[in-house]
Amino acid sequence: VHAHSCCTLLAKKEIYFTAPNDSEEPRWRTWIDYGKFHELEKEWRLNGTHFSSKDYLADTPHWALPDATEEGFDPIECRVRRNRKGIEVPIDYKSSESGCG
Repeated sequence: VHAHSCCTLLAKKEIYFTAPNDSEEPRWRTWIDYGKFHELEKEWRLNGTHFSSKDYLADTPHWALPDATEEGFDPIECRVRRNRKGIEVPIDYKSSESGCG
C-alpha cells in the first residue's frame, strides 16, 4: 500500500510470494533487481537466452509491505512540500483515514 498516492499493488501470490531458493521461507518479491535484469538482457542479446520476470525478482522492502508503519514511504527519504514561496519544507506525513493525506 502506497498511502500518499492511494495505490495498492496487486500481485499473484503464486508468482510474487516465493522463496528465492529451497532453503528459505517464501516472501513478497515484487521489486526488480535491475543489475540481474541487465545481465539477463545482455545474455539474451548475445545468445538468445530466454528469461522471464521471475528471473530478476527482488525482495519487497519491509516498508512497502502491507501493514508497514511507513505506509509505503522509504524511511531514508524525507518528504517535503513547497510553501508559497517555493521553498521546500520537510513534513511529518500522517495519512488520513482514506490514505490520501
